[in-house]
Amino acid sequence: MSDDEILAAYALTARMEGLFAEPASTAPVAGLLRMGRRGLIPKGSLVTLTLTGHGLKDPDTAMNQSKVEAPVVEPRLEVVMESLAFC
Repeated sequence: MSDDEILAAYALTARMEGLFAEPASTAPVAGLLRMGRRGLIPKGSLVTLTLTGHGLKDPDTAMNQSKVEAPVVEPRLEVVMESLAFC
């Protein structure tokens, strides 16, 4: 798998499944997508993949891949709550 395929699988896994995985652990997803594009997986197949690493193993990739600017706030509960629009 190329790095680009793995990063695309990383983003897809987060967007479609809500999983925050370590980029390297999404290599099986990238491989499955490649096999699907090549017609190597029969329609209707049931496939199980194991993702072994949590995204917190590599938070820098999450921050670098995100198109959202993370706000920086004071570490006080009322400020955090206000920034999340709970107050």
